[in-house]
Amino acid sequence: MKFPYNRDNTPPAPFFTVSVCHPTQLEAVVEVLAKIDTAADVTGIPETLVERLRLEPAGEIVLTGFDRQKRSVKLYWVVIALPLGRQGRLKAAAVSTDYILLGRDVLNHLRLLLDGPALTFEILD
Repeated sequence: MKFPYNRDNTPPAPFFTVSVCHPTQLEAVVEVLAKIDTAADVTGIPETLVERLRLEPAGEIVLTGFDRQKRSVKLYWVVIALPLGRQGRLKAAAVSTDYILLGRDVLNHLRLLLDGPALTFEILD
């Protein structure tokens, strides 16, 4: 499945839409943009999504950001459904973005082909 990079970012970045829901209330599904973030250890979900879906706490984790500052952030249980029918329940960190940051906890289950010169990426079978 092939996707174009999002050209609203500078430089353009690999984004696609995922479905997200509460782990026990699967009928309330929200579609959210997700950015592939190979530098992130864990997936981050918008704080607004935590509130909207009333996600349940799953602990805390200390993360080091790009600025090398360590921060304690809350983790929440969530189900994320990806293209090609893949989905999984995971602990995601609440972040102050309006999109999901797909970290290596999710990306390591996928075969991805990032084609920067063509500004496209593929999720391979």
